[in-house]
Amino acid sequence: MAILLGYLMLPALFLMPLPFLVGVLLQVPMLADGFTQYKKWRESTNWLRVVTGLLSGVGQGVIVVSVVNFLVESLS
Repeated sequence: MAILLGYLMLPALFLMPLPFLVGVLLQVPMLADGFTQYKKWRESTNWLRVVTGLLSGVGQGVIVVSVVNFLVESLS
């Protein structure tokens, strides 16, 4: 659910695009949270899942906007 809420930032990202690398880096917290849970090193909390999900959703939006902008510029 939090990832989907992060997607709501897409319109703002088209107005103020961020670099592709920022989108990739915003995926790291969720990957680390999931990996450490998978390895049973710790248990996550709902709040941590919400925060990492929001960051991931915004990061995916940044990646989408970067790719769309790249395609529009290369096809023009």
